[in-house]
Amino acid sequence: MIFGSGLLPQCVCSSTHKWFTVLALLFFAGTMPAAEPPIRLDGGIVELEGDATLHGWHCESAGAYVRIDPGFELEPVYAYLRELLQSPPDDLEEILEKIRRFQAQGVSVEIRTPVASLDCGSRGLERDLARAVRAEKHPVIHFEFLHLEDMSIRNNPAVHVLTLHTKGGLTLAGNHRRIDMDVNMSLLDDGSIHMSMERDLLMTDYGVKPPTALFGLIRARDRFSFAYEWTVKPE
Repeated sequence: MIFGSGLLPQCVCSSTHKWFTVLALLFFAGTMPAAEPPIRLDGGIVELEGDATLHGWHCESAGAYVRIDPGFELEPVYAYLRELLQSPPDDLEEILEKIRRFQAQGVSVEIRTPVASLDCGSRGLERDLARAVRAEKHPVIHFEFLHLEDMSIRNNPAVHVLTLHTKGGLTLAGNHRRIDMDVNMSLLDDGSIHMSMERDLLMTDYGVKPPTALFGLIRARDRFSFAYEWTVKPE
């Protein structure tokens, strides 16, 4: 399910709760009442980067946002996640099955990045990228979480890292492809939860011709990375 019709009302949440809602949805998808409007969560950072014949390129957007199904009581879920990251159990199967039961009820969680919000440090590069992804017709890059495949925990000496192995769909230049996406979560010293994900992709898989400059003397490589990260600490 992808929001984007523009016909549904939306709620802009406070900065205190906004990113924690995403955490809650990833774990307890399907528990929200369907009658409420979807929620728009602003924040987080999306990064696109790759190589070219002369040097690499990097674009970053602080204008990305998430559209999700309505939220619910967040504090109990934050406490659960914090406990899980502080003292992870040896066997995650019971937790995984619980998540899958909630997930079966259905929920939409989508990260949206307006192409116009990407800052590449060069207006020429931003213009070339917008042209390559046909932003005039397809102004938004969006990634939708589809379902959870598995989960694992790395018990590092300093911090435990919980990884959600998910399936999702990325739409770029109007072309949609399903991809695997790992979401990593860790607990910071101040009690915040940091989440990140990154995946290498090929422009040509989405019908995008790698941009060129100086009459073709500079050409972007086909491979590029899509990354997203945010940190949340509810009151």
